[in-house]
Amino acid sequence: MDYRSYNQIIALMKRVTVIVALLLRIIATYGQDLNRAEADSLRLVLNQLRQSRLEREGLVRNFTIGGIGLLLIIIALLYRQYRQKQKSSNVISGKNDLLQRLVTEKEWLLKEIHHRVKNNFQTVMGLLGTQTGYLKNESAADAIRNSQHRIQSMSLIHQRLYQTENLSAINMTGYIYELVDYLSESFNINNRIRFDLQIEPIELDLGHCIPLGLILNEAITNSFKYAFPNGKEGMIIISLASTSGNHLSLTVKDNGIGLPAKFSAAKTDSMGMNLMRGLSAEIGACFSIINQNGTYISVSFMYEPDVIAVITHPEIEKTYVMYP
Repeated sequence: MDYRSYNQIIALMKRVTVIVALLLRIIATYGQDLNRAEADSLRLVLNQLRQSRLEREGLVRNFTIGGIGLLLIIIALLYRQYRQKQKSSNVISGKNDLLQRLVTEKEWLLKEIHHRVKNNFQTVMGLLGTQTGYLKNESAADAIRNSQHRIQSMSLIHQRLYQTENLSAINMTGYIYELVDYLSESFNINNRIRFDLQIEPIELDLGHCIPLGLILNEAITNSFKYAFPNGKEGMIIISLASTSGNHLSLTVKDNGIGLPAKFSAAKTDSMGMNLMRGLSAEIGACFSIINQNGTYISVSFMYEPDVIAVITHPEIEKTYVMYP
């Protein structure tokens, strides 16, 4: 029964009540003028009207009770659904909190690992430095110092990993500036050799950072040692840029005396050259070293991370001033 039918029944009941009341008034007023048959017939009609009114009242009451019962059932179902949804939401929230705690703990553990690796590198460097003091052979001492520089190039990567929020990639701009600063200090060049750093703000994962860091270390160290003899001044240009798509290119160029006339990278058996070739092959890069108004080293490779992150570092301008 809809709302309109319900209102119609109520209105009809009111009309019946009025009619019954009117008839009772007529009987009371004119009952003595009516004969017995007419009075009985009238009473019968009144009884039928009363019975009809009672039936309709019962019908309305039943519908009302049924409607209230149905409403209560709907409310109960809605409340049950709300409670189930709230319980499910609490379970999901609890699982999310647990996952967040696990992620936080994992990040903390990774940072702690990188911190300890960096400290271990520093310990090894200290031991090598101590050993150097006992060596009388200058070639052996020089080899140990070269090893220290290689270890430091890796140590800087782990240091940056535990100092930043991103534990899976390194901002190469800041890293290269820091590596150049360290090597310049180690060789005490005193601004005799200037740097032009053309580094795009690119992030690389650990698998690419360490090989590239070691290659840079070898290239810069060789320039310091051999490109500018007898205190000659010069410049080293380092570039890291995206050439096309996911292809990246790292170049190191100096304006020193260049390579020997009969130099061949394939035939050279020095540790530094073998290391640069091997590390380039490790990341699938194309390595080349040529004479081009000095020594020109190029490492070209394809980099396909899950997400290529590009960021900016406001402190780089300050660092760049150090290498005018």
